Amino acid sequence: MILQYLQDELPCPQCTQAFSSDDIEVLMSDPDELYLGIGCPKCELDMELEIQLKDGSNIPQVTINTGTPVSKEDLSNISSVLNKHKGGLKSFLKHFEEKLS
Repeated sequence: MILQYLQDELPCPQCTQAFSSDDIEVLMSDPDELYLGIGCPKCELDMELEIQLKDGSNIPQVTINTGTPVSKEDLSNISSVLNKHKGGLKSFLKHFEEKLS
C-alpha cells in the first residue's frame, strides 16, 4: 500500500519523474519503521525515505534524505560492527575516533 502510494503520489523532487516499483527498494522494515532507497531513472537522484509510525499512530512521520544512500550491505556492516562491540557508546565512539586519527 505504501509503495503503491509512493508510485502514484510522490514524483522525483528534482525532475518530477514518476517512480515505478523498479525504482523503489526496501532497505529495512519492521512493524514501526520502513526504510526505502529510491532512485530516479531520469535524473539519477538517489534518496532515502524513512517512514515511522510512533506511539500507535496511523499518521506516518516521513524523513527524506537525498545524500548518499545507505545500502543493504551498509546496514548489515553497521549491524555486524555493533553486535561485535563490547562496551558502551563512549568506548564505541572512542574506538572509531582512534581509527580516523
